[in-house]
Amino acid sequence: MSHYCGVVVFGFQSCPCPASLWRVGTRRKRLRCVFLCVNNRNNYASAASSSSHIRRECLIIGLGNPGTELSNTRHNLGFQVLDYYANRYSFTFKKDKYLNAEYACREYVIQYDDNNDDDNNNNNRKDRNSGQPHSTNVHFLKPMTFMNNSGQSIAALMRRISLSLENILVVVDDMSLPFGQTRLRLAGSSGGHNGLKSIEKVLHSNQYARLRVGIDSPNRATTASAYVLSPFSPNERKQLSQVFWKCADILDKWIEQEDIQKLLAMANAPTPIL
Repeated sequence: MSHYCGVVVFGFQSCPCPASLWRVGTRRKRLRCVFLCVNNRNNYASAASSSSHIRRECLIIGLGNPGTELSNTRHNLGFQVLDYYANRYSFTFKKDKYLNAEYACREYVIQYDDNNDDDNNNNNRKDRNSGQPHSTNVHFLKPMTFMNNSGQSIAALMRRISLSLENILVVVDDMSLPFGQTRLRLAGSSGGHNGLKSIEKVLHSNQYARLRVGIDSPNRATTASAYVLSPFSPNERKQLSQVFWKCADILDKWIEQEDIQKLLAMANAPTPIL
């Protein structure tokens, strides 16, 4: 049962998000963000279509392998980040047979405050027009194809909706980074990661963003394949919540189209692990 926050947002009726999700921005901007449950979207479609929204479709993909026996392994870190994000904002993934994936869709409605001096001096934010509300459909995808065929689910989704490469972000584990360290890149090579190779094959490009999350490298006695398919150590499991928190903040700012240079600096800064 939903508990409405009772705020009227950009011509919509009372905001349908739980009150705990109503967010007020930082000193630099005022941001109003609403997750509209995909089941309720039709109730608000007419109001949305009548307003002067700037519309954007974006896709966030978490990579991993299906099956409970693999759910807590290092290679499933992409899945785990998206699960944490869904839990933070109280939405759930549903199985989609056509996509062969677990899928969710939410809509953000964002308004930037152009009266703030810092924002007025910000030339790095894309699609930023004088206080107009930005409507962003965020598609979340967890391919259930096994890692090496992750691109198949993305290809299926792109037959449903039109997406530009700059609006795709992949969350992926990375053995070349220390445990918990994040690295955001707007484009680049697969780095030998089979999931990214599959995506590049489908997109015919590597010009999409990827959030790499460090899982550290194995010792000499352990093969790479055995290492990534092994569970996190007890000490690492205790620290994962800090890693997930930072990743979720990065996803928020990427969706909000935060100043890209500041976002990269924040995402690529050392992750404090206690």
